[in-house]
Amino acid sequence: MPAPTEVGIRTQAYARRAGPLITLGLFLLALLPRVVDLGAFVTADESKWVYRSAQFGRALLNSHWAETAVTLKPAVTTMWTGLLGLWAYFMLHGGGDFMRALSTGVSWKVFLDVLAVTRVPTAVLSAALAPLLYWLVQGRLGRPAALAGALLVACDPFVIAHSRFLHQDALAATFGVLALVLALRAADAEGGWRDVLLSGLLAGLAFLTKSTLFFLGPFVAGWWAWRAWRTGGSARGWATRLAVWGTISYLTFVALWPAAWIDPIGAPWRVITDAVTYSQSAEAVDVYWGVVPSLGIAYYPVYFLFRATPLLVVGLAAWLWGRRRLPAAAGSLADGLVLFSITFAAFLTFSQQRSDRYILAAFPSLDLVAGAGLALVLPLLPKFKRLAVGGLAAAVALLSFLPYHPYYITYFNPLLGGPVTAPRLIKVGWGEGLDQVGRWLNTQHNAAKALVGSYYPETMAPYFAGDVVHLLDSTDLDYIVFYSKQVQGGYPSAAFIRYFEAWPPVYTVWLAGIEYARIYRGPSLRPALAAEAASDGGQAARPLAFRALHSRLPIGETAEVDVVWQAGDDLPWSYSRLTLQPADDLAHPPGEQSGRVLAWGQSSLEPLPDGLAIGRYQLTLAAGLPRGTYGLLVDGRPLGEMEAR
Repeated sequence: MPAPTEVGIRTQAYARRAGPLITLGLFLLALLPRVVDLGAFVTADESKWVYRSAQFGRALLNSHWAETAVTLKPAVTTMWTGLLGLWAYFMLHGGGDFMRALSTGVSWKVFLDVLAVTRVPTAVLSAALAPLLYWLVQGRLGRPAALAGALLVACDPFVIAHSRFLHQDALAATFGVLALVLALRAADAEGGWRDVLLSGLLAGLAFLTKSTLFFLGPFVAGWWAWRAWRTGGSARGWATRLAVWGTISYLTFVALWPAAWIDPIGAPWRVITDAVTYSQSAEAVDVYWGVVPSLGIAYYPVYFLFRATPLLVVGLAAWLWGRRRLPAAAGSLADGLVLFSITFAAFLTFSQQRSDRYILAAFPSLDLVAGAGLALVLPLLPKFKRLAVGGLAAAVALLSFLPYHPYYITYFNPLLGGPVTAPRLIKVGWGEGLDQVGRWLNTQHNAAKALVGSYYPETMAPYFAGDVVHLLDSTDLDYIVFYSKQVQGGYPSAAFIRYFEAWPPVYTVWLAGIEYARIYRGPSLRPALAAEAASDGGQAARPLAFRALHSRLPIGETAEVDVVWQAGDDLPWSYSRLTLQPADDLAHPPGEQSGRVLAWGQSSLEPLPDGLAIGRYQLTLAAGLPRGTYGLLVDGRPLGEMEAR
């Protein structure tokens, strides 16, 4: 049997050889789901980011430094990576006049092959997060805990989903979490100046990416002050480190943003003030039309739990149970990661503009803590059970994201009911599924000439040969697309949604057990003029909207027209009359029409949910009626104009 010293030497040699293999394995595990099939679908903002990256590039190449302040989000690293992707696409397709190529895009539409390439830099950078965190925390958490945490980061479906988009959140989380871990290491007595310098540099990149990450500044200052007090360190020492950290982050911020070269004080200040102003003036988007509740201060805890994986939840519970058993350095690091995640979410809660992706940085942070929790539990099991439980955990980690390819964003925690409960409690949908809508519409007759109304037209347009508009109640729509977030938000109105829900769609898109989109044939439902006239208070029973079942009224034939009413005690339940009159008669108040009724039809009403009622009228037009635009009225109340042919 070899001597103990020989065993130790062999173990260290094995660890040195295994280190690069573990690093490569973590990187590949993280990279593959992030780069495969990058053109699968488009999210709501990405066409804008491709366009903004091109604007940034034009300003940069023309040396118009001030114009590189395309947005004050500030999203500079997003535009750098987008510009790198545009340049790579340009070179892969023969080169030429790059400046001219940057001038050809539009903000509302993106080409899929271009978008896929511009997404690659973000995917690669975010894939590097898992192996980098493994190397940074293994000295504090230990190799098993570091490996478990890095695996959770690599396999986290919410992190994977946003790593595939050209946007701010994945880059902000990548730079922010790395800066945080280095700052937590630097807070301890054994932390060196290298950690301070690297943390400051990465914090500067995080600040350049998203203004909410400025929260790192006060958090790092507070954590270092607290650790100095706990360990007996001098106030001068932590103040010096903080000054160096802040200086490095500021210099990084200025160096990589040309707009700050000519205004090194004003440009960062405008970013901060814009973020404060925007957060206070934005609409509170979590208050949704009775479909999902207003969660208030529980918003981010609820969204976090729905986006967390079972292993993350179990690992955090294990950490909470055994945190006192961790060594001091490991406990300090884990406590700092948890405290940052909680306080960061609390900070964002005070903003009126909310989204689950805003707390993306909390997920890698807590994945590391969960890894430490799992590593505490496994050694307590017998060896044969340890292997079985470890294998089961690895399978659960893979199953957390593999079944959702390429729609990783459709993952919701099965421990909370997943697709059954998520649409009832939180907002669902950022463009995923509209790619399938576009592909289905392309199979329909005369698709290239069709006009479609969609909640996110920019996400559907790359997949559809026809035209897409945002107005769902536009006059000449051939198809109307209902989207999950639109329905949750009651857009454009309750009457609009309830009316179409009374009829079967022609096609439905389901992803991961959730209905994301429904397609209805046009024409669309249009708001009634009488409803607008009564919006300041009027008759209890009034027509809200109407829909002719043909885009134009057929002369010499019978047309069907639906009218949606706001229910009330004085609704004409037994008898109601629709009239076609000259368009100028719509200007008269109810009861004062000239009486030139050109056609009329009648109907009884059927109730709908939410205090609504629907009536279907049959309107026969005389064969000799001249072509033109006419007015529709129901029981003397104006609906709107329609063309007769």
